[in-house]
Amino acid sequence: MATTGRGPGVEPGVIDWRRGEAWRAWHEGGAAVVAVRCLNHVLAHRVELGSTTFFRRELVEDPPPSAAGMDITIYPAASLMDARLVLQGCDPSRPAAVVLERLRRGDVCFLAIDARGRPVHSDWATGSLGHVPELAMDLIPRRGEVYLYDAFSPPEVRGRRLFGVVLDHMFCSLRAAGFRAAYSYVRGDSPVGLQSACKRLRPVGTLWYLRLAGHRPLVFGRRAPGLPELLRRDAGRRDGGGGGMDGHVLLVDGVRPPRALALAGARRGRTAGEASAR
Repeated sequence: MATTGRGPGVEPGVIDWRRGEAWRAWHEGGAAVVAVRCLNHVLAHRVELGSTTFFRRELVEDPPPSAAGMDITIYPAASLMDARLVLQGCDPSRPAAVVLERLRRGDVCFLAIDARGRPVHSDWATGSLGHVPELAMDLIPRRGEVYLYDAFSPPEVRGRRLFGVVLDHMFCSLRAAGFRAAYSYVRGDSPVGLQSACKRLRPVGTLWYLRLAGHRPLVFGRRAPGLPELLRRDAGRRDGGGGGMDGHVLLVDGVRPPRALALAGARRGRTAGEASAR
């Protein structure tokens, strides 16, 4: 975000918050969300308080057909050959090296491509370790489970049901690959994300965290039966993605890319099915 007009002694991040983030936070959840995000912004690198709500979906049947508010084709990018397209579709705050490492270790990025060939939504899946940076913990999928993470749509296309349509396609593909359940999580200061997740996944528990000045966060909350397995690591990942565990691969549209989606729980790979949503 541009920081033109910055006065002396004012950090660029402060200008970014005042001009953009506060307005978006107000539209997402009103005064409460603005207050929480503003507090975390002011206390950044000193104190951070928040929560993460975990969601689960049983992949026992395919979801009913859904349609986005625009014409898209869903493409599962699973190799470095797709790197340029993936980099265009991912959250721009993610360093290119992080995105490329995800592809190298076998994670798959499901992309929604518009009629002009531009990525308008992305969502990642892995069957290996997934890092939860807010908690400084690794999420460890059990056999038959998969972790979905880092969904992103550019601001100009939000509100067109892209998240739900891509998620439905992922459920079908993962179920076809032999997976029985999918996990994900949403930060507590994202009411829009929480609302969207509740439409297709079941909340299974919330954990709170308090981080003080560069120290590991204090994590507290009730250990609900449905929560995924979480493990604190001394050297966890910091990109919110998967790990590097070896596992079976998912055949993506009948093609087996190098190390495509290291999904440790899949019994065997199968064609992911149709790759379009209308």
